[in-house]
Amino acid sequence: MRDRGAALFGAGLVMLLASLLIRDETFRESARYTLQGLALFVMILPMTVAPKLAWVTRILEHPVLRWMGRRSYAAYLWHYVALTFTALILGVTGQVETASLTDRLIA
Repeated sequence: MRDRGAALFGAGLVMLLASLLIRDETFRESARYTLQGLALFVMILPMTVAPKLAWVTRILEHPVLRWMGRRSYAAYLWHYVALTFTALILGVTGQVETASLTDRLIA
């Protein structure tokens, strides 16, 4: 892992990007999240031991990223409430995701 960590990180990055580039609906609704989880595992595991990836760890430990990391779960929990409240203000019925492009951009 120490010697091949950078190669594993690169392979995980390619897998992650591929999962975002593949536009097939069947893939996007089924295997996409599995591939993304595997890619993140392959990227993060080598960062714990590979000296060549210390620069990635330094970036991720930046104070701003650490601050957001400590708050990200709360943001995840409350983002739908904010979207719903914004939709009510705009008069959008139903989900914001199915609203018009203008309403989604405003939200």
